[in-house]
Amino acid sequence: MKIGICGRSGSGKSTASDYFLKKGYKIINLDLYAKTLDNKYPEILSKIKDAFGDKYISDGMINRKMLGELVFGSEKELEKLNKIYFEYLKKDMIKLLDKEQNIVIEGAVIFEIELEKHLDRTIYVTVDEAILLERIAKREKDSIETLKNRLKLQIKYDAYISKADYIINTNGTVEELYQKLNTLGL
Repeated sequence: MKIGICGRSGSGKSTASDYFLKKGYKIINLDLYAKTLDNKYPEILSKIKDAFGDKYISDGMINRKMLGELVFGSEKELEKLNKIYFEYLKKDMIKLLDKEQNIVIEGAVIFEIELEKHLDRTIYVTVDEAILLERIAKREKDSIETLKNRLKLQIKYDAYISKADYIINTNGTVEELYQKLNTLGL
């Protein structure tokens, strides 16, 4: 079974993925995977330099903190960055999905890069806004303002809820989430 788990930052994608990991699935986190693309596709650095300027690249590496502050403050800038990464991300994920049988792809952009066409099932995880901010504030080192901006930009992903095969609210405990996932029979 090839499963996609999507939702906004802090919505519980990784916790839901952990459920499937315990069932023997391979897990791919799109955010973490995207960070490896710079090494795999060196042309990404030059595309970032062209799109955003030299100051976002130092010693042959992207200054992710500085670039993050820029793109999570502007939908236009985020779209420029996404355009650079999405072609590589989609290409690699399709290759991976063609080779794997039991795999979970987790990421907010599953529908945006049209990976759902290569998946058997999709799960959209939702959570109340206050819990969302509380969760990401615990794990991220960014300012509350930066985190609020990121969540504001990610609200567009909620438009994909209706495309998901399953919608699961993650306001409760991990055990409650696992019980909900168990009822899906995946």
